[in-house]
Amino acid sequence: WSFVDPDKKVKAVESIDSDGNYIENAATGKHLDHGTAVMKDGKACFTSAMTKEGEACWTTHSVKVGQSMQTVSDKGQKLTVTRVAYKPLEMPK
Repeated sequence: WSFVDPDKKVKAVESIDSDGNYIENAATGKHLDHGTAVMKDGKACFTSAMTKEGEACWTTHSVKVGQSMQTVSDKGQKLTVTRVAYKPLEMPK
């Protein structure tokens, strides 16, 4: 997924692996966040390992690679995300 991170105000890329771990990096490669992701009641829910904010859930629906959608958080925050081809990201060393 690609989007402009609403908190850090930078273009970001996020990958979620088959075990439910996500990594978010800035387009420049700088590590922004990581944690776990699960689907609950049709929403994508993320829990950061870097903050104490707890779980944040966002609306979602199926889109093809290259398509965008608007997603809304449980707190009412809106974000446009674009699906990109899966590319595994690595934790910083």
